[in-house]
Amino acid sequence: MLHAALHTSTPPPSARPAASIPIKPPTSFPSSGPSSGGSGSGSGFAPQTKAQAKAHQTIYNQGLEILAEVAGPKYVDEVINHPVPLSSSASSPDEASFSQPMHDLAVSTCWGSVWSRPGLTRKERSLLTIALLAAQNHPVELAVNVRGALHNGVSETEISETLLHTAAYSGIPAGMEAFRVAHKVVMEVRAESEGGGAGSGDDTEGGVDLSVHCYFISLFGGCCLV
Repeated sequence: MLHAALHTSTPPPSARPAASIPIKPPTSFPSSGPSSGGSGSGSGFAPQTKAQAKAHQTIYNQGLEILAEVAGPKYVDEVINHPVPLSSSASSPDEASFSQPMHDLAVSTCWGSVWSRPGLTRKERSLLTIALLAAQNHPVELAVNVRGALHNGVSETEISETLLHTAAYSGIPAGMEAFRVAHKVVMEVRAESEGGGAGSGDDTEGGVDLSVHCYFISLFGGCCLV
């Protein structure tokens, strides 16, 4: 049930601190209309009650907050509040609006209902997510979650070993692509951190250049990651 996803410890939206980014309500079913198909021009959707709308909004807001903490407010602002079409060939605002329900579902389900659970740390969830996305060869989502993992305190070594372990069980080609994606993100994060006193690219303090596994990858026809 939807209400089971809500934790009693989660305060209502009105009691939570204001987000640093603008938040738009998630896409919802019509608030009125016929409950079943029939004659006339009705949509056929059952009306959404106020309680359902409030529950959806609470989970959605919680998901946005966690997503902003993991991936950064900039990502939330650009991808959620200014959604881009899911297809790279899409070119109109209408196509972007068409994809909004999918973005809303991802925020509410993945981030609002699952990432908010207490059973695993965010670091553990990051490593699990990286492994699953790498195994399924989803480079765009993998890049977002590698960046989020670094924000969650996951080291470069842990990311590297997770991807290597994934490749052993899910296939070398998937592992090769995942290493390429992760290496690019790690280099970007290092560059962003230069001058800020953290992450200067030194591999001796908790990090490792992902090219340490280049020899292993090259054995299977891959190219060096650096």
